[in-house]
Amino acid sequence: MKRIINILREQLDFSIEEAKGAILAAVVIIFSIIIYYSFSLFTLNQHSEIIIKENAHTEIPEYKNQEYEYQSRKYDFKNFDKNNAYSKGEKFSFDPNTASEGDFKKMGFPMYVANTIIKYRSKGGKFRYKEDLKKIYILKPEVYEEFQPYILLPEKNFLTQKDAEENLTIKINTEEETPKWTKKATASTISKFELNSADTTQLMRVKGIGKVFANRIIKYRDLLGGFNNLNQISETYGIAPEAVEELKKYAFINSGVKKIVINKADKIRHPYLNYNQAKVILEYRKQHGDFKNINDLKSIKILDENTLNKIEPYLSF
Repeated sequence: MKRIINILREQLDFSIEEAKGAILAAVVIIFSIIIYYSFSLFTLNQHSEIIIKENAHTEIPEYKNQEYEYQSRKYDFKNFDKNNAYSKGEKFSFDPNTASEGDFKKMGFPMYVANTIIKYRSKGGKFRYKEDLKKIYILKPEVYEEFQPYILLPEKNFLTQKDAEENLTIKINTEEETPKWTKKATASTISKFELNSADTTQLMRVKGIGKVFANRIIKYRDLLGGFNNLNQISETYGIAPEAVEELKKYAFINSGVKKIVINKADKIRHPYLNYNQAKVILEYRKQHGDFKNINDLKSIKILDENTLNKIEPYLSF
């Protein structure tokens, strides 16, 4: 210590008191620097994994593996796990304009997407075609493809493209030799047929019914459990009223429909009932006992008269 004091006095012309003060100040500064860097290192280890969100909030993940799982589930849609996310749900037909949060949840639909759809509807948004669902930018293409067959909406421009392709095929073949399968049957050659057992070939003989609509009619018929009356044909999405009237000229119904045994069914699926309505019916039966007839269902407030009239032919008591 004396040696340092002497050096300071000789080199800097300090007095003894000034030299001692300089040494004390240097010690305090060095000690402060050591404490500062020690604390900074400790703090850096604690907060080095802070995640900065796009919305300017911060979040400290608990563990690295939890951070990855959280990010991939909520933010990183490129790492979205298709199998774990939605494949376990029940698939049934739904209209994105009316489906409830419960419907989406039952289907296994990603809930952050479902909430966005509901919010979009609440602001006046409407889905006219299946492809409109792609407006929901966070909906991954593979999720859309998974649920696309169950969306009760027509496909945009699909019919126009199909018709154009069909007309082009007919025109090319006509220049050589028109095959029999390309010739449109005239009204005089069409025989009447039973609608619930008709195949696509029979339906396509009717003016205005191409392959696309023939498949749609059969698909909707299967979802219903069979047509109960000819007016139900108009419920096929996208079908023109003129085509419906033309089809009514040749189609007839001579078979019963597939009925739901309502007092024994564990699950109820039908295009005329959404998920919530079906669930309430089962809960009501559990609380009040078996239904005797359609009038017992009128006590369920969630079922309006129009719904009851439509679903009645498909219920068995």
